[in-house]
Amino acid sequence: MPTQGSFPWVARYNEPLQGAPDFSVLLDHKPAGAKGWVRVGADGHYYLGNRRIRFWGVNITAGACFPEPCAD
Repeated sequence: MPTQGSFPWVARYNEPLQGAPDFSVLLDHKPAGAKGWVRVGADGHYYLGNRRIRFWGVNITAGACFPEPCAD
């Protein structure tokens, strides 16, 4: 049952992104997995072969989206 003032939003996972959210230029291994498995090294960092790799992400859940304003 739709809520008044709402609209349907569909995440199209099988269509290419265009514009700001398109990070495909950063992918240097196509297809995914072409260079092997990601593993955790003895130092606790992620590696692909002998190359250290990093992952980028953000927390956009619950209260993290709406922090309290500063009291400056």
